[in-house]
Amino acid sequence: MKKAMKIVKGVVLALVLFVIAFVVFILWSWFGVLRGYYNVPNDNKYVVEYDHASMQLVSDEVYNFCKDEKKLQLGVNDEGQIVFQHPYKAFGRAKKLTKEGWKFLDKECGYKHLSRTYYLAYIDAADDVINNGGTEAQANDVKMLGDILKIYKNSWNKWR
Repeated sequence: MKKAMKIVKGVVLALVLFVIAFVVFILWSWFGVLRGYYNVPNDNKYVVEYDHASMQLVSDEVYNFCKDEKKLQLGVNDEGQIVFQHPYKAFGRAKKLTKEGWKFLDKECGYKHLSRTYYLAYIDAADDVINNGGTEAQANDVKMLGDILKIYKNSWNKWR
């Protein structure tokens, strides 16, 4: 009986140590390795509203595209960069307004997908539309989307 109890105690102790080691490994994996990839970036808050007449940080074309859209309101952060006042809303609205262009990139040019975390490839993609038989309107959509994504990129202190 005593020998059986020693075996049971040994097995239980081994299981407890295994579970503790597994939990430590999971915590180390998350906080030490993976968290940086899943970290939601903090937005670079705007400190002053953008005044195109005095600041001239974006082209007239981009300013005219954004000025009448409530969700595309521009601001300037404390580093002097142009940012969106509401980046999440701006991304969604810009995606709707330039739908024809980025849909062409996804279907005909082999781009992955346009999302809040996967957008850097779309910034300089206007030439790909023309090279793959897209229309001028689609190319203009993608160029405008690229300009807006540059501002969107400034709106965050990290990106993936």
